[in-house]
Amino acid sequence: MHKLYAAARNEGEKLWKRRRTKAHLLLSLLLPPVIALCFSWLNGRTGLPFGLSGNLPLTVLSLFTFLFLPLFLASAAADSFTGEAASGTLKLTLLRPITRSKAFAAKVLALAACLTLHLAVLWASSVLSALAMPGLEMTGGWVDSLTAYTASWLPMLAVVLLAVLLSQLFQSGTAVMTGFVLLYAAFRAAPLFYPSLSAWSVFSYANGAALLRGNGWSTETFAGALVVPLSYCIMAYTAGMVRFERNPL
Repeated sequence: MHKLYAAARNEGEKLWKRRRTKAHLLLSLLLPPVIALCFSWLNGRTGLPFGLSGNLPLTVLSLFTFLFLPLFLASAAADSFTGEAASGTLKLTLLRPITRSKAFAAKVLALAACLTLHLAVLWASSVLSALAMPGLEMTGGWVDSLTAYTASWLPMLAVVLLAVLLSQLFQSGTAVMTGFVLLYAAFRAAPLFYPSLSAWSVFSYANGAALLRGNGWSTETFAGALVVPLSYCIMAYTAGMVRFERNPL
Protein backbone atom coordinates (compact mmCIF):
# COMPACT_ATOMS: atom_id res chain seq x y z
CA MET A 1 0.00 0.00 0.00
CA HIS A 2 2.90 2.35 0.73
CA LYS A 3 4.27 1.88 -2.80
CA LEU A 4 0.83 2.48 -4.30
CA TYR A 5 0.36 5.63 -2.20
CA ALA A 6 3.79 6.95 -3.16
CA ALA A 7 3.17 6.24 -6.85
CA ALA A 8 -0.28 7.87 -6.77
CA ARG A 9 1.16 10.93 -5.03
CA ASN A 10 3.86 11.19 -7.67
CA GLU A 11 1.29 10.91 -10.46
CA GLY A 12 -0.85 13.54 -8.77
CA GLU A 13 2.10 15.93 -8.61
CA LYS A 14 2.82 15.40 -12.30
CA LEU A 15 -0.83 16.01 -13.14
CA TRP A 16 -0.91 19.16 -11.02
CA LYS A 17 2.18 20.63 -12.68
CA ARG A 18 0.56 20.55 -16.10
CA ARG A 19 -0.70 23.94 -17.24
CA ARG A 20 -3.86 22.41 -18.63
CA THR A 21 -4.86 21.15 -15.19
CA LYS A 22 -4.41 24.54 -13.56
CA ALA A 23 -6.15 26.31 -16.43
CA HIS A 24 -9.22 24.08 -16.18
CA LEU A 25 -9.26 24.41 -12.40
CA LEU A 26 -9.16 28.18 -12.82
CA LEU A 27 -12.05 27.91 -15.28
CA SER A 28 -14.03 25.88 -12.72
CA LEU A 29 -13.37 28.58 -10.16
CA LEU A 30 -14.11 31.68 -12.26
CA LEU A 31 -16.83 30.64 -14.69
CA PRO A 32 -19.65 30.25 -12.09
CA PRO A 33 -19.32 33.84 -10.76
CA VAL A 34 -19.06 35.15 -14.33
CA ILE A 35 -22.28 33.32 -15.25
CA ALA A 36 -23.92 34.57 -12.06
CA LEU A 37 -22.91 38.16 -12.78
CA CYS A 38 -24.22 37.98 -16.34
CA PHE A 39 -27.58 36.51 -15.41
CA SER A 40 -27.95 38.77 -12.38
CA TRP A 41 -27.34 41.77 -14.63
CA LEU A 42 -29.82 40.49 -17.22
CA ASN A 43 -32.41 39.77 -14.54
CA GLY A 44 -32.05 43.29 -13.16
CA ARG A 45 -32.31 44.88 -16.59
CA THR A 46 -35.17 42.87 -18.03
CA GLY A 47 -36.86 41.18 -15.07
CA LEU A 48 -36.71 37.84 -16.89
CA PRO A 49 -35.19 34.76 -15.17
CA PHE A 50 -33.43 33.51 -18.34
CA GLY A 51 -33.84 29.88 -17.31
CA LEU A 52 -31.73 29.84 -14.16
CA SER A 53 -34.61 30.03 -11.68
CA GLY A 54 -32.20 30.13 -8.76
CA ASN A 55 -30.48 26.84 -9.75
CA LEU A 56 -27.07 28.18 -10.65
CA PRO A 57 -25.10 25.19 -9.23
CA LEU A 58 -27.22 22.71 -11.21
CA THR A 59 -26.96 24.79 -14.37
CA VAL A 60 -23.19 25.02 -14.05
CA LEU A 61 -22.98 21.27 -13.38
CA SER A 62 -24.99 20.54 -16.53
CA LEU A 63 -22.67 22.72 -18.59
CA PHE A 64 -19.46 21.20 -17.26
CA THR A 65 -20.54 17.55 -17.37
CA PHE A 66 -21.80 18.00 -20.92
CA LEU A 67 -18.73 19.71 -22.39
CA PHE A 68 -15.78 20.86 -20.31
CA LEU A 69 -15.15 17.99 -17.89
CA PRO A 70 -15.30 15.08 -20.39
CA LEU A 71 -12.86 16.78 -22.76
CA PHE A 72 -10.49 17.80 -19.99
CA LEU A 73 -10.51 14.36 -18.38
CA ALA A 74 -9.90 12.67 -21.73
CA SER A 75 -6.94 14.95 -22.44
CA ALA A 76 -5.55 14.34 -18.93
CA ALA A 77 -5.81 10.58 -19.42
CA ALA A 78 -4.12 10.83 -22.81
CA ASP A 79 -1.26 12.86 -21.31
CA SER A 80 -0.83 10.37 -18.45
CA PHE A 81 -0.46 7.37 -20.74
CA THR A 82 0.20 8.06 -24.43
CA GLY A 83 1.89 11.39 -23.69
CA GLU A 84 4.33 9.85 -21.25
CA ALA A 85 4.87 6.83 -23.49
CA ALA A 86 5.79 9.12 -26.38
CA SER A 87 8.19 11.18 -24.26
CA GLY A 88 9.79 8.10 -22.69
CA THR A 89 8.92 9.02 -19.10
CA LEU A 90 6.54 6.06 -18.77
CA LYS A 91 9.50 3.69 -19.02
CA LEU A 92 11.13 5.52 -16.10
CA THR A 93 7.97 5.00 -14.07
CA LEU A 94 8.07 1.27 -14.71
CA LEU A 95 11.72 1.08 -13.62
CA ARG A 96 10.64 1.73 -10.04
CA PRO A 97 10.06 -1.20 -7.67
CA ILE A 98 6.35 -1.34 -8.43
CA THR A 99 4.23 -3.69 -10.51
CA ARG A 100 2.53 -2.56 -13.67
CA SER A 101 -0.88 -3.07 -12.10
CA LYS A 102 0.03 -0.69 -9.27
CA ALA A 103 1.50 1.83 -11.70
CA PHE A 104 -1.75 1.72 -13.65
CA ALA A 105 -3.81 2.04 -10.45
CA ALA A 106 -1.68 5.01 -9.34
CA LYS A 107 -2.40 6.89 -12.55
CA VAL A 108 -6.13 6.16 -12.26
CA LEU A 109 -6.15 7.29 -8.61
CA ALA A 110 -4.47 10.55 -9.60
CA LEU A 111 -7.07 11.16 -12.31
CA ALA A 112 -9.88 10.34 -9.85
CA ALA A 113 -8.43 12.80 -7.33
CA CYS A 114 -8.22 15.44 -10.05
CA LEU A 115 -11.88 14.83 -10.93
CA THR A 116 -12.87 15.13 -7.26
CA LEU A 117 -10.97 18.39 -6.87
CA HIS A 118 -12.57 19.93 -9.95
CA LEU A 119 -16.10 18.97 -8.88
CA ALA A 120 -15.48 20.29 -5.36
CA VAL A 121 -14.15 23.62 -6.64
CA LEU A 122 -16.98 23.90 -9.13
CA TRP A 123 -19.62 23.20 -6.47
CA ALA A 124 -18.15 25.64 -3.93
CA SER A 125 -17.74 28.39 -6.52
CA SER A 126 -21.27 27.99 -7.92
CA VAL A 127 -22.91 27.83 -4.47
CA LEU A 128 -21.08 30.94 -3.23
CA SER A 129 -21.88 32.77 -6.46
CA ALA A 130 -25.56 31.87 -6.17
CA LEU A 131 -25.69 33.06 -2.56
CA ALA A 132 -23.86 36.30 -3.34
CA MET A 133 -25.88 37.40 -6.36
CA PRO A 134 -29.37 38.85 -5.89
CA GLY A 135 -32.13 36.94 -7.65
CA LEU A 136 -30.13 33.71 -7.77
CA GLU A 137 -31.17 32.13 -4.49
CA MET A 138 -30.48 28.46 -3.92
CA THR A 139 -33.67 26.69 -4.91
CA GLY A 140 -33.67 23.33 -3.14
CA GLY A 141 -30.76 24.30 -0.88
CA TRP A 142 -27.08 23.45 -0.98
CA VAL A 143 -27.75 19.85 0.11
CA ASP A 144 -29.58 19.07 -3.13
CA SER A 145 -26.82 20.64 -5.19
CA LEU A 146 -24.17 18.70 -3.27
CA THR A 147 -26.16 15.51 -3.87
CA ALA A 148 -26.26 16.22 -7.60
CA TYR A 149 -22.51 16.87 -7.76
CA THR A 150 -21.81 13.71 -5.75
CA ALA A 151 -24.04 11.67 -8.07
CA SER A 152 -22.02 12.93 -11.04
CA TRP A 153 -18.73 11.66 -9.64
CA LEU A 154 -19.04 7.96 -10.46
CA PRO A 155 -20.32 8.48 -14.04
CA MET A 156 -17.52 10.97 -14.68
CA LEU A 157 -15.04 8.45 -13.29
CA ALA A 158 -16.41 5.97 -15.83
CA VAL A 159 -15.71 8.58 -18.52
CA VAL A 160 -12.14 8.85 -17.22
CA LEU A 161 -11.68 5.07 -17.42
CA LEU A 162 -13.07 4.94 -20.95
CA ALA A 163 -10.48 7.57 -21.94
CA VAL A 164 -7.79 5.54 -20.15
CA LEU A 165 -8.83 2.46 -22.12
CA LEU A 166 -8.61 4.40 -25.37
CA SER A 167 -5.13 5.53 -24.31
CA GLN A 168 -4.06 1.88 -24.30
CA LEU A 169 -5.38 1.34 -27.83
CA PHE A 170 -3.73 4.32 -29.56
CA GLN A 171 -0.16 5.57 -29.58
CA SER A 172 -0.77 9.30 -29.90
CA GLY A 173 -2.73 11.81 -27.89
CA THR A 174 -4.40 13.14 -31.03
CA ALA A 175 -5.72 9.69 -31.89
CA VAL A 176 -6.99 9.23 -28.32
CA MET A 177 -8.85 12.54 -28.37
CA THR A 178 -10.29 11.85 -31.82
CA GLY A 179 -11.48 8.42 -30.72
CA PHE A 180 -12.94 9.85 -27.53
CA VAL A 181 -14.84 12.59 -29.38
CA LEU A 182 -16.25 10.06 -31.84
CA LEU A 183 -17.24 7.74 -28.99
CA TYR A 184 -18.80 10.63 -27.09
CA ALA A 185 -20.76 11.74 -30.16
CA ALA A 186 -22.00 8.19 -30.76
CA PHE A 187 -23.14 7.81 -27.14
CA ARG A 188 -24.94 11.14 -27.31
CA ALA A 189 -26.53 10.61 -30.72
CA ALA A 190 -27.69 7.00 -30.31
CA PRO A 191 -30.51 7.77 -27.83
CA LEU A 192 -31.95 10.27 -30.31
CA PHE A 193 -32.69 7.41 -32.70
CA TYR A 194 -33.18 4.64 -30.13
CA PRO A 195 -34.38 6.23 -26.86
CA SER A 196 -34.09 2.94 -24.96
CA LEU A 197 -30.30 3.10 -25.36
CA SER A 198 -30.10 6.10 -23.05
CA ALA A 199 -30.48 3.76 -20.07
CA TRP A 200 -27.24 2.03 -21.10
CA SER A 201 -25.21 5.13 -21.90
CA VAL A 202 -22.87 6.24 -19.14
CA PHE A 203 -23.12 9.82 -20.40
CA SER A 204 -26.84 9.80 -19.57
CA TYR A 205 -25.91 9.56 -15.88
CA ALA A 206 -23.05 12.08 -15.90
CA ASN A 207 -25.37 15.00 -15.18
CA GLY A 208 -26.63 14.53 -11.63
CA ALA A 209 -28.61 17.75 -12.00
CA ALA A 210 -30.83 16.13 -14.65
CA LEU A 211 -31.64 13.26 -12.29
CA LEU A 212 -32.46 15.71 -9.51
CA ARG A 213 -34.69 17.82 -11.72
CA GLY A 214 -36.85 14.83 -12.61
CA ASN A 215 -39.01 13.22 -10.00
CA GLY A 216 -36.43 13.73 -7.27
CA TRP A 217 -34.21 11.10 -5.73
CA SER A 218 -35.64 7.62 -5.33
CA THR A 219 -34.31 4.09 -4.91
CA GLU A 220 -34.66 3.43 -8.64
CA THR A 221 -32.92 6.68 -9.55
CA PHE A 222 -30.06 6.01 -7.15
CA ALA A 223 -29.68 2.42 -8.34
CA GLY A 224 -29.58 3.48 -11.99
CA ALA A 225 -27.10 6.25 -11.24
CA LEU A 226 -24.87 3.73 -9.45
CA VAL A 227 -25.11 0.35 -11.18
CA VAL A 228 -24.63 1.34 -14.82
CA PRO A 229 -21.64 3.68 -14.27
CA LEU A 230 -20.10 1.16 -11.86
CA SER A 231 -20.36 -1.53 -14.53
CA TYR A 232 -18.59 0.76 -17.00
CA CYS A 233 -15.88 1.46 -14.40
CA ILE A 234 -15.23 -2.22 -13.75
CA MET A 235 -15.12 -3.20 -17.43
CA ALA A 236 -13.04 -0.22 -18.58
CA TYR A 237 -10.59 -0.50 -15.67
CA THR A 238 -10.09 -4.24 -16.15
CA ALA A 239 -9.64 -3.97 -19.92
CA GLY A 240 -7.32 -0.98 -19.57
CA MET A 241 -5.16 -2.69 -16.94
CA VAL A 242 -4.83 -5.89 -18.98
CA ARG A 243 -3.85 -3.88 -22.04
CA PHE A 244 -1.38 -1.81 -20.00
CA GLU A 245 0.32 -4.92 -18.60
CA ARG A 246 0.68 -6.44 -22.08
CA ASN A 247 1.91 -3.24 -23.69
CA PRO A 248 5.60 -3.69 -24.62
CA LEU A 249 6.22 0.06 -24.60
